[in-house]
Amino acid sequence: MKRQELILFLLIGFQFLFINLLAQNDSININSFYFDDGIVNDKNLIKFNALSAINCDFNITYERILGNVIGIEVGIGLLLPYHVFEFSGDITNEIVESENLKLGYSLWVNPRYYVTREAPELSYFGILYRKRNYGKSVIFTDVGVNFGYQFIVGTRMIIDSNIGIGLRKIQDASPEIIDDEWAGVIPFAIKIGYIL
Repeated sequence: MKRQELILFLLIGFQFLFINLLAQNDSININSFYFDDGIVNDKNLIKFNALSAINCDFNITYERILGNVIGIEVGIGLLLPYHVFEFSGDITNEIVESENLKLGYSLWVNPRYYVTREAPELSYFGILYRKRNYGKSVIFTDVGVNFGYQFIVGTRMIIDSNIGIGLRKIQDASPEIIDDEWAGVIPFAIKIGYIL
């Protein structure tokens, strides 16, 4: 348990170090930062995670831009009792191959820092918290950092892709697993959305 806490602490520490290094760059060479293009002032985004639908996690996320460089994304989804392989360690894939999965829900929270100082466009990184509860029979809780790129297509459509690294706590109600298990996880997402 101590080892996982140390790894999580180091990941968060590297994220804050990365923020300070990027803060040293004051040059902004993107003209849309200076001009009002009608998009920068819009602060509400709604998105659908197309990639998670492969794992039967149909979720909708809402992002609120809180300033030029800060945003927060929250989401909720419906989990069907099916699962496809993911990059999260052997223990996760062993558990989800069992007959234990039931209909459930997912939650997603992702505070973001936009590196290019032009939220909601271009590159960002953030802290990810994701919980998937398959009817209290199997519960996955992911905590980590993610890096992504979000761009606007046309005037209102958003495409958001990200990848991260973190830890997953696995709680299984099956009799063969008594203690909680921990695994590494590499979450990634591709979301398609709309600026409100």
